[in-house]
Amino acid sequence: MSSIIKYLKSAIFNLLNNLTTRLFFKNNKLGIISGKMLQLLSRNKYRIVKLDFTENLINRTNLIESNLSYIYTVAELSKPSEKIYKNQSSIGYNIVPNGTVDPISPMVLFENKLYKQNYIASHPDKNVNYRTKLIIQATAGYAFIKMIRPTIELEQGIFLSGHWPHNWYHWLIEILPKREVYEFLPKKYKNYPLLIPEKIKNLKNHTIVLNQLFPNATVIYLKDIHWYKIEDLVWLDSPVISSPDFKYKRANFNILDTNLNWELMKTFKKRLLNAEKNLSPKRRIFLARNQDKRAYNQNEVYEMLKKYDFESVYFENLTPEEQINTMNNTNFIVGPTGAAWANLIFCNEYIKGVIWMPDIVRNANIYANLAQLSKINLVHYYYPCKSDDWIEFMNSNETVVINTNKLEEIIINLLDTKLND
Repeated sequence: MSSIIKYLKSAIFNLLNNLTTRLFFKNNKLGIISGKMLQLLSRNKYRIVKLDFTENLINRTNLIESNLSYIYTVAELSKPSEKIYKNQSSIGYNIVPNGTVDPISPMVLFENKLYKQNYIASHPDKNVNYRTKLIIQATAGYAFIKMIRPTIELEQGIFLSGHWPHNWYHWLIEILPKREVYEFLPKKYKNYPLLIPEKIKNLKNHTIVLNQLFPNATVIYLKDIHWYKIEDLVWLDSPVISSPDFKYKRANFNILDTNLNWELMKTFKKRLLNAEKNLSPKRRIFLARNQDKRAYNQNEVYEMLKKYDFESVYFENLTPEEQINTMNNTNFIVGPTGAAWANLIFCNEYIKGVIWMPDIVRNANIYANLAQLSKINLVHYYYPCKSDDWIEFMNSNETVVINTNKLEEIIINLLDTKLND
């Protein structure tokens, strides 16, 4: 009899879990009802929690109030980049008593609410994919989470993570710029240990830059299968929020989804470089990469580029110091979209660049805005692809063919353009 009851409980549990996940994915609020039933059945190991913004979280200090700011559109060969004005939310920090964090999420759990940094975007928040190993799914105003393993308790710490921290772009451009918010913390909090995802420990370049920015910090590494409850948690907003991952088809990006605080990012750029600029950079570099994914006719492209004295560089094989020196000595950079373009933050002013990407990410303008930090003339070239979803394309084996004649036309056009045009 007991085995039958156990089987029935397991069947009901699986039914409610799958139903809640599907309903939340479809933004059907009936998922809240099934989720609450599962919460009761699981004794709070699975929970429905409300969503809110860190600007409404306890012990908030705003460094920059909500304001009218701007971002830039992408530039194409016959279409220059334009400045577009948009509202941006406040940026600051919170001191959260008994705040609980998921090591690879940009959210903090406090008193049965998940808080995240607010930002202005073109899309409804319910369409964003916030899923991690611990956050099962989210919808408008609510999240479905699991806490099946013991929560680990820590005394104090500064949380330094977010979405996809293992990715060089997200680490360098979205997470580490929190250093500029850290700068304004009261002195007592600056000695708190940094709370970092464990996967960063084995990423050499990630840790080198981390140690450069926080040279004397104690680091506590967090496993992404556990929630961590910190008695005295310091929560930092980020100066940059990029276009997010969506639940549904990842295409038709909108320029308004990019949020970037220019003042803080210019300060961050100076902190990273921490050296005199090279006033006469001469190298022309091609961002080559291993062809294990998102393959294209790289050899053919490089043969064309060599006519114009471009040299291939594999940034994944360089240390941060080598990456900085390379970018600091470059006056023209070309290559396919990818995390290596985060290194635009190391460039001098008034250089040139060409980035090519699939047309399904047209209007994805984060690199256009990074370029504007240094007044870089970055032209975007779009090519067709079979996939109609960015993530599917990223993970596919599709080999695309870049039109080298069109690319060469762009190169020649830029070579004929003065550096400070």
